[in-house]
Order: sequence, then C-alpha cells, then structure tokens
Amino acid sequence: MSFGMSKDGAGGYHQPIHALDFATGAELFGVSTEIAASYPGGGAGSQNGRVVFDPAQYAERASLLLLNDVVYTAWTSHCDIMPYTGWVIGYSADTLQQANVLNVTPNAQMGAI
Repeated sequence: MSFGMSKDGAGGYHQPIHALDFATGAELFGVSTEIAASYPGGGAGSQNGRVVFDPAQYAERASLLLLNDVVYTAWTSHCDIMPYTGWVIGYSADTLQQANVLNVTPNAQMGAI
C-alpha cells in the first residue's frame, strides 16, 4: 500500500491509497481508492453535524498497520493549518473499500495521531 498527495489542474487536492505489486510496481485491483470520510461531530471543519475529511488539510502521519485484513491509516494536520482534527481510517486489504473511520476530535480541533 502507498499514498501520494496530489493537486489536480483545478486546484483540488487528492489523497489516494494504492495497492501495488512491489515486484512490478503495477497497480493491484486496477485502480486506487480516494481517501474520503466523514464522522458525526461539530468540531473543526464540520458540516451539517459531520466532520469531513478534507484531503488538502491532512497528511498521512504514521506507518500503515495491517490487522485482520484491514489496512489502518492515521492522519494529522498538514502544516498545522486550521481547521484540523485527527483521523484513523481503515481500508480492506483485499478490495481497498473503506472498512471503518474514527475521528479522534469530532467535537473539537487540533487533535491528531
């Protein structure tokens, strides 16, 4: 698994997760999965009672953890630019489908992993 923050021609940021064949570098499953999430809360960056993951605000901080066929990612602020909270997001190692989401400061700000 790997990540890479990118910015498209329209100025939008992206944080895809990739499953790669390390022998060839080929993308497994044919495509990457865009990191996207929301969580109930009224903290920094919330919209309509949900904290929303903004790919421009976050950097994948910790090592990846593979546990019970789920790849866990941990997200913190990108350069401590407000508003930010902290995230742990899990993806199926077999399909790259999102398995679970945790926001560690859903009703506050500046929390991170």
